Amino acid sequence: MVSKNCFQIKDLEERLACLEEKYKNLTSAIEQERTVAMISDEAGNIHDLFVEREFIRRQLETTKARLKSRKRFGHRKKGCTNIVNIGSRVKLQNHAKELEIRIVEENEASPSEGYISKISPIGKAILGRSKGEEVIVKLPEGKIEYTIKKIF
Repeated sequence: MVSKNCFQIKDLEERLACLEEKYKNLTSAIEQERTVAMISDEAGNIHDLFVEREFIRRQLETTKARLKSRKRFGHRKKGCTNIVNIGSRVKLQNHAKELEIRIVEENEASPSEGYISKISPIGKAILGRSKGEEVIVKLPEGKIEYTIKKIF
């Protein structure tokens, strides 16, 4: 069985398909091990297969939830961009720089890619705000002021 690394796949739909395939393959491997155990009284690595399958099942649940969240918030209708919400892309600006981010659920956060958690300091500061508003982000190093330039 060729083992794919489903966790390096960025697109959630591809990751979900990979995990489903892996789960199916593990289930088949478990059935084969059971058959071998019944014939030869050897359990082989059936325990390891069960552990790995349970891990993949949990990853499947997480990926399905993330995909559902993406579908729910990722494709917003035009005209729904006047208030920052989960799924909003937001352009912020202060005196030093301009920043473009997307507000996401905690489990989808990836600050290096611009995906900021709704419970992060910046997420908390801008959720529910509108274009043109000034917000203060409270960080451990101090406060930073931003103006919401665009919501899309």
